[in-house]
Amino acid sequence: MRDTMITVGEVLTTKAFEKAKVIAGNEGIHNLVRTITVAEVPDAAEWLRGQELVCTTGFFVRDNSVSQVRWIESLIHHGASALAIKTSRFLGDISGSVKIIANTRKFPIISLPDDSTWPFVIESVMNRITEEQIEKLRQMDEIHTRLTQLVLEGESVQSIAQTLALSTKNPVIVNDARFNIIGKGIPEFGVDGEKDALVYNYFLSPQFQKYMLCSDYYKKITLNRTPEALEMKAPKSPARFMIVPIFSSNVIYGFITLIETVRPYTHSDAVVLEHGATAIALKLVKTMIDTETQRAEAQQAIDALVQGRLLMASLRKYLPIGFNWSNPISVVRMNLLNYNNKGRLYLDSEAETIIEKHIMQKLKTLFGQCIMSNRGGEYTFLIPFRPEDISAIGAEIEKAFKECAADLEKDFGKDCLLVGIGGAYPEFQYLKKSYDEAQKVIEILETIHSLRPVACYNKLGIYKILFNIKDQKELSAYYKEYLSEIIIYDRKNNGDLLETLRTYVMTDGNITHTAKKLFLHPNTVTYRLKKIQTLLPESLDNYEFRTAVYFALKIYDLFKDAPD
Repeated sequence: MRDTMITVGEVLTTKAFEKAKVIAGNEGIHNLVRTITVAEVPDAAEWLRGQELVCTTGFFVRDNSVSQVRWIESLIHHGASALAIKTSRFLGDISGSVKIIANTRKFPIISLPDDSTWPFVIESVMNRITEEQIEKLRQMDEIHTRLTQLVLEGESVQSIAQTLALSTKNPVIVNDARFNIIGKGIPEFGVDGEKDALVYNYFLSPQFQKYMLCSDYYKKITLNRTPEALEMKAPKSPARFMIVPIFSSNVIYGFITLIETVRPYTHSDAVVLEHGATAIALKLVKTMIDTETQRAEAQQAIDALVQGRLLMASLRKYLPIGFNWSNPISVVRMNLLNYNNKGRLYLDSEAETIIEKHIMQKLKTLFGQCIMSNRGGEYTFLIPFRPEDISAIGAEIEKAFKECAADLEKDFGKDCLLVGIGGAYPEFQYLKKSYDEAQKVIEILETIHSLRPVACYNKLGIYKILFNIKDQKELSAYYKEYLSEIIIYDRKNNGDLLETLRTYVMTDGNITHTAKKLFLHPNTVTYRLKKIQTLLPESLDNYEFRTAVYFALKIYDLFKDAPD
């Protein structure tokens, strides 16, 4: 625990200061006192460490007001909190110049009775500091016990934040590692007054979040991983605030911010926040472990289900109560792209959580009770359906996931996920087949970007066959035999011959339909086709050759997005 301190005002309540009087610098009555020392030589100020109550008779400056001024300035410069002096012993009084400096610098000068003895004065002050230390230790033990109990009882971060606010008698805000708010507490009598309310609301605003994320303090903490507290002022708020990082095992879980509104915060408040940081770190670590454990158990249950190991007792423990196992189930596999686990920064609203909540809400609205598992950003969804809906369920699931992908694209980018939808079968025993198909779609989507982000196994057509051919060199040689000259021409001339050929083949050799699809004049299509024909080994009028080109185009799709 850090050094215990009391204020100058509290010093005046001790036995030795009963008859003392503050003769200058009264506005510094709240200055903190860490210890007490006696100084009877001119250079005594150079020995100070800061926050001392300096006692003296003033003998060495008794005849020189200039020396008195210099000495007072030296004490202030070296961090003294106040000066206690026996004025009647040698000085009689202090000069007006000294009083002006003391009042201006808020440096209390206390006149002691002539019969005061330094041992009694020192003992009186140190006893008060010791009492304060004992009381602070008792309070710290109490707050530590209370916070630990909150964690053990499973209370929320919000409850911990409120406990900290009641203990420090000031508003407290808890943020995650990116300064998203995860808890806030206000003192017993609230945030009093319009000014304090404005200050409090500023610390809840996106402006404060942006300010902290761009601050040197945040950069230093995230770079060095040091549990360093900081006292500072926000640029748009006159209030001081104290901020303490929340650490555990070199992971930054967030920050606790105490805002000085109701009363000036104290040294002991910083210790309370440190205890709070420990408690919140324990709470968040426990929450993360519980979440990961539940996800792992749900995944194990689904794995068992898919593999046909129907351990119903285990399944009931981790899967929804009342789930209708008599209905057939379609399996959907989903991968988050660019998935990045929390790593060394805890985020309350990480992409993984937001995405899964959005999708599950959509699925439950459309299909009722669904099952989801997640293993490192790789999801499995089990979607039940009525046997009579078997012909339509695939299209409905595809539509639902495409809508989800479009919604999530706004916040997480166009390529935030891949979704593979397995086939819908009338009997439960085909669950593994649906699962394997959904996984196969994911593998195909990873290669063929044009099919992203959502695809059904039953709609993959020729890709299902092509993707299962193991001889990749043979496939590559096949498409190059038909298309290499066109691909080279387009690269050199920034042309569109390959796309024209693709559209022409897909419209079964119809120039008019090709022109409409490409938004071109039929004459332009005719001109391009003549050029294409010069680059092909046979005529496109030949149906079998056109079919071969169709296969070459499909194979090309397997290779064009793959890395060289």
